[in-house]
Amino acid sequence: PIERLQVPATVQAVLASRIDRLHEREKRLLQVAAVIGKDFAEPLLAEVAELPADDLKATLAALRRAEFIHEQAIYPVVEYSFKHPLTQEVALGSQLQSRRRAVHAAVARAVEAQDAEHLDERAPLLAHHWEEAGEPLAAARWHRRAAEWVGATDYTAATHHWGRVRALLRELPDDREAAELGIAACTQILNVSWRVGTGLDDARALLEEGQRFADAIGDRRAQLKLSMVYARARCGDGDVAEYLELAVANQRAAVEIGDVALQASAWAFLTDALGFACRLQESIRMAEETLARFPRDIPPEEWVIGMHPHAVASFWLGLDLFWAGRMHEGLEAFGLCRRLGEEYGTPEVAAYAWFWAAEAYAYAGDAERAFASARQGEEISRRLGEPPALVAATHLAFGYAHLAAGRAADAIEPARASLEGHRRANKANAGMSAALLAEALLESGDLAAAHATAAEAIALCRREPRPGYEIAAHGVMARALLRRDGAGARAAVEAALAEAAALIERTGAKLLAPALCEWRAELAAALGDAASSDALVRRAQALYDEIDAPLQAARIARVLAAL
Repeated sequence: PIERLQVPATVQAVLASRIDRLHEREKRLLQVAAVIGKDFAEPLLAEVAELPADDLKATLAALRRAEFIHEQAIYPVVEYSFKHPLTQEVALGSQLQSRRRAVHAAVARAVEAQDAEHLDERAPLLAHHWEEAGEPLAAARWHRRAAEWVGATDYTAATHHWGRVRALLRELPDDREAAELGIAACTQILNVSWRVGTGLDDARALLEEGQRFADAIGDRRAQLKLSMVYARARCGDGDVAEYLELAVANQRAAVEIGDVALQASAWAFLTDALGFACRLQESIRMAEETLARFPRDIPPEEWVIGMHPHAVASFWLGLDLFWAGRMHEGLEAFGLCRRLGEEYGTPEVAAYAWFWAAEAYAYAGDAERAFASARQGEEISRRLGEPPALVAATHLAFGYAHLAAGRAADAIEPARASLEGHRRANKANAGMSAALLAEALLESGDLAAAHATAAEAIALCRREPRPGYEIAAHGVMARALLRRDGAGARAAVEAALAEAAALIERTGAKLLAPALCEWRAELAAALGDAASSDALVRRAQALYDEIDAPLQAARIARVLAAL
């Protein structure tokens, strides 16, 4: 669609008068070109204008001499462009609506015939022409094709096209094809909602609208797909508990329906929900079952979450193993996830694998690899147009990398940006971002801010709930109190550390067991118990070896050697 220009009416009137004084053939050709667009190829213009070749050449030459158009390219075909966008706008508006619609339809048919091998790329253009031609069904079909073409790489464009499908449905009869278009639009907009920060009210409205279409044609599979993506939208709004409950129910429904592709997505969603809830062993089992049970050749149109179920499962297998203290295995699973993401043309999941690998390397004390992983994910995010959820994850990864490098002050702004981003999109990660920010503030010496942010992180992690990151927040709370108030804060510090220990025991998050020993060693030192502090530090060193974090173990060895 052309952009309406803000210019004085007198200028438009002068230009309209110039166009009106053209010979009829020149005027009609200029109007056809205006319908095609600001830039237009001679073969397409010839097809629509239906002029003999010699007449077409002569008319184009006259329009060039009058400086309405100019030649822009000659190879592989001759292309022209309007000399000024206002010329196109006025030429377009000088046509009767019925004539303009007929030309739009002719342009659409010509594009379909001439670019038959590139119709996916031409889908947005075709959707525009059919919409302007007053053909809502054809326009909706092409908007759907355009949305599906860019769905994995440009969420803003995909959401726009699906939104146009929804709008065009008002002009269509209540038949099966319209219902299927409506189901697809509602499902896919819901699927993007947690990535871009759609509100829960809008998500509910999309669910209800889609369910009405599915009910009308009795499509149980569509109903379940809608329920799956709505459940993920609940997680994106920060309600992990509700997501898990819905994911369990959706898995049961998938078993009843008996469709393998649908079951693969249900297993992937449940793996995702269990992972968010830090139910590590259950999530690991579900991820391994997904990889073993379901085939690799599930077609893209059946990937309900917008990614291959194997890619989702391998991402969570990596994250769960890493949190369970199996660092090396977790990083291997992240590598599988990245390979699957690239292989299946869904780079988003590869970006998440890079970002959480940055977190893993940060906990392992490997700042160089943490930064390298963060940069890899950032590059993918940029290619995808930087959707809000990926932008927040980018900041998060760089925050972890700066902490690993011992530059706590440099971690503050990325952590704060991550928190603000996760408040808008993929809200279930807000507690994680707050815990990172609290750690950065603590290590930079701002104890009051660290204490307040840790309290916020704990509240967010409990509300979402995200018990894994709540452990880290309790660790910050304990150290902030201890460094601010010394031994006088013993009771509060011990209470915070006890909360952390209980969560590690309940979740199996062995990743933080070495850190807990270090936190307790700091308390023992503040209380003057050097022997206990030394023993706890040595225990932390052994635990770092157990979780395959040799750089952290070496760091403690240097501390012990200095002592």
